[in-house]
Amino acid sequence: MHSFADTEGRTWSLELTIGAVKRVQALLDVNLLDPLGAAEEAVEATGDAPKKKEVPLITRLQLDVVLLVDVIFALLKPQADGAGISDEQFASALGGDTAYRAFEAFMGEWRDFFQKLRRQTEAQAIAANMELVAAEDQRNLAMIDRVTEAAVAAGERERQKAMQKIEALGRCETAIDSGESPGSTRKN
Repeated sequence: MHSFADTEGRTWSLELTIGAVKRVQALLDVNLLDPLGAAEEAVEATGDAPKKKEVPLITRLQLDVVLLVDVIFALLKPQADGAGISDEQFASALGGDTAYRAFEAFMGEWRDFFQKLRRQTEAQAIAANMELVAAEDQRNLAMIDRVTEAAVAAGERERQKAMQKIEALGRCETAIDSGESPGSTRKN
């Protein structure tokens, strides 16, 4: 069983069972027993018109945060009903960090579920996906750092150019004020 807390401080305990899988299937038409199977089509933006492309459920849940939150809520529905929490109230209590912790709890519970069923292919696929997400986050952060450093360096070069222009304008104004032409080398 994996747990996470929402922004309201409520702790939610995920327990994936066959009954919970059936509930998700009935409420959302999502088959958690087939993480590698094609999910509903995802929209891929290419060219003039968007194309629909089938993706594995594991990928769709990673990319579609709203669907992921709906799946998690369906798993937690008995707890939420007992606490009088609607799906909208539940989703509203999942900010960035808490939504990510809910994602981690769900993925861990999903992986463990398949390990207990002795379905290692699915368990390994989910574990590999979790590692991929972590590695992708690190790669994206490194790329952001590189882009930020390049932008700061470019900004500094532009600032220096602007300062040189300002200094040149200042020399011109001083020369004009003293009666010299800006290009003059005459000394009084």
